[in-house]
Amino acid sequence: DATRSLGRHTASLSPLELLLAVQKWMSPEGRCCVILPAQEGYRLCELAVPMGLYWTKIVEVHAKSEKPVERLLIQLERTPYPIQRQKMFLHQDGQLSEAFKILTRNFYLAG
Repeated sequence: DATRSLGRHTASLSPLELLLAVQKWMSPEGRCCVILPAQEGYRLCELAVPMGLYWTKIVEVHAKSEKPVERLLIQLERTPYPIQRQKMFLHQDGQLSEAFKILTRNFYLAG
């Protein structure tokens, strides 16, 4: 569906445009959290620091332990706290990992 596709692509909002909006609208104590493909996420982090936005948490999401990073969960803040880094694997032993289930449980209807 077109809306879902739009939400998964950056053709309508560049990383710089996103950061400019965050810089303008985020409160001094606010946080901005985004999920991006790995390459775009690392680029966003590079662009953010000179704008006074610091990544304070980053989760590298892998499909499986032997696969490269697919997505980044990034938290930006105005204060440069030490960066908290984590790795998350979507699949473990042929099933969805517990970490992924916990992270996404509020986005799915109970079955």
